[in-house]
Amino acid sequence: MSSGIDGGPTDGWSGALRANAEAVVDEVYAGVLKRQPAALERKHFADHLRSTGSLRGMLAAAIHGVEFQQLVQPVIARGFDAQADLPHLAKRIAIVSNLQGKPIADAMQVLTARRAPTYYQVTPEGLDPGRIAAVMRELLVAHDIVLTQPAIAQRVLQLAPELEGRIELFPSVTFAAYHPDNCGVFQPTSGRAVMGALGPYHSSIAYFAYRAGMDVPETLKHFSGPVYETLRFHDYWRASSQALCREGVRANLPLDEVLPQWAGQGCFMHTHNHPRLGVSVDLAKALLQRMGEKTLLVEARDYLQDTFAAQVTWPVYPEIAERLGIRGSYLFKPGSVGPIDACGLRLLDLEQFVSASFEAFDQVDSEDLACDRPFSDRYREVFGDGRRLPHPVPLADDELLAEALFLARILCDEE
Repeated sequence: MSSGIDGGPTDGWSGALRANAEAVVDEVYAGVLKRQPAALERKHFADHLRSTGSLRGMLAAAIHGVEFQQLVQPVIARGFDAQADLPHLAKRIAIVSNLQGKPIADAMQVLTARRAPTYYQVTPEGLDPGRIAAVMRELLVAHDIVLTQPAIAQRVLQLAPELEGRIELFPSVTFAAYHPDNCGVFQPTSGRAVMGALGPYHSSIAYFAYRAGMDVPETLKHFSGPVYETLRFHDYWRASSQALCREGVRANLPLDEVLPQWAGQGCFMHTHNHPRLGVSVDLAKALLQRMGEKTLLVEARDYLQDTFAAQVTWPVYPEIAERLGIRGSYLFKPGSVGPIDACGLRLLDLEQFVSASFEAFDQVDSEDLACDRPFSDRYREVFGDGRRLPHPVPLADDELLAEALFLARILCDEE
């Protein structure tokens, strides 16, 4: 929930005001009265902000005072010129993206102590001409900058060419190295995702073991270091890094320097396509800097909830985690269906997860069951040539990079 001038119930807004009270007072005085506050003025209104978490009292005093009236009288007399008279106002920003845009919008609100950018959740499939027309009209009228992702930007411009010059890009973050087993399973006839215990998130090992006719106990044996070696799971780091850095270049926001910083803090992904909060905050800072927006000296993570923490968390398998120098497990967390304190945190161990996956696959005709992970020779080496298995798919020399780039392309489709 976002709040406006009153602060309201959102901790991110009112908390940032309180934590940066003096800086906010200085900004308001510079913007409204075009001067710095006197010491007593700064102290008075900073104390007011810390007490109320609201800008209303200070803004009312500023704009209804004689000083402000004297400033606006010449403007009224000669006519209003937005460029000349309001150069201090922040840009009006909209974010049109998949779910990754929401935590970025929230972080921008805290980092600037202003309203959050207007956020529109869309996917390429959701950008049909009928639906997008009304949205684009609102964007054109109300916003100076439209932030969107490379996979969506072209479609937006095709539907609304008037936005040329207003669009700025930010990268979609997808990174499979922590969760190389993660895949999607779907029904080719309808295109619908097969929903398991973790929603649309599935294990390629569990899927191909099921297709090979294995039972749960036999499948569990395949979650092991030797199998991961054969499937080249340990090689996904290079491929995922290359794919992510390419996405950063596409978005004019290079990620090659920040990626080691994220990795240095441990696993920075909940799943292959849901980054943790620190990633979103760093992207928000970088975007604000690129747009020339001032940011407060505040640790935004102290005021924000991790948007994706309530959704699926895929574990980093212990054998993979050991190679990456972090702690791993086989505990799978489904998405929360209600407050954790009301329904309890649900975790599945590996056997429970595989059993639930097989139950989900059993609900679908085996002839109408497919995986977005190609059945390449490395999978064939593990699971054989069973009658129920797909035909092997020849891939390019660098098949892991091809898969990582594929995940980046389908990221927006999944949300």
